[in-house]
Amino acid sequence: DISAYYSSTSTLEAQEEAMVVSKVRGIVKNIYVEEGDLVDANDVLAELEDEQLELEAQRAKATMDRLLNELSRKEELFNKNLISAQEFENAKYEYDAQRSEYELAQLKIKNSKIRSPISGVVSDRLIKNGNMIKTDQEVFKITDFDPILAVLKVPEHEISKIQQGQQALLQVDAIKKQTFDGQVLRVSPVVDPQTGTFEVTVSIKDKSKQLKPGMFGRVRIVYDTRQNALTIPKNAVMSEDGMNSV
Repeated sequence: DISAYYSSTSTLEAQEEAMVVSKVRGIVKNIYVEEGDLVDANDVLAELEDEQLELEAQRAKATMDRLLNELSRKEELFNKNLISAQEFENAKYEYDAQRSEYELAQLKIKNSKIRSPISGVVSDRLIKNGNMIKTDQEVFKITDFDPILAVLKVPEHEISKIQQGQQALLQVDAIKKQTFDGQVLRVSPVVDPQTGTFEVTVSIKDKSKQLKPGMFGRVRIVYDTRQNALTIPKNAVMSEDGMNSV
């Protein structure tokens, strides 16, 4: 079998990448992962000190319980027509507001454990034990290396050759004499009028985990294959007077 290829180059990218941020302010108490560790979505990466958050939650709950008792008492009085509807409604609003405060305090305690939003590899750790971190501060970067993507800019005159699902082969300078298999994941339906190219995304499977985002790769997309082809050495073909002979 012989095949025809469209060849191009690309810098490899990760399928998914996420910056993990802290949802609450606090001091880093424990770090459970290091760069290079594999993590699953929702795994705990680090933990902040939560003693103050626990005390705030207890205070909010005590106030909520007191307002609940007042609400129950005022409900009885309202049912006996001893207080106005406005006074009863105000007690109800106060209780609902305090319940929200308690739930918010509980959420802060939950968020003191920093979790991974995706499965992947810890590619960067930006904090240390004892650091004071702020709300929305970046603390980790998680990268999903499976699959690795190569995004190609293909000239528009090649658009009829490239289709989703076609086989692709990848070689990278950093890993000599090894070819990785992949396929065309998606083909953009839009041509960039400034460059005259359309975007083709190739997905590469790498079970050996050798490929890394940022590597420079050479991609060949198989767009035509002829089976059981008869082949001869190219230099055995002679051209003379517009005629080819072997």
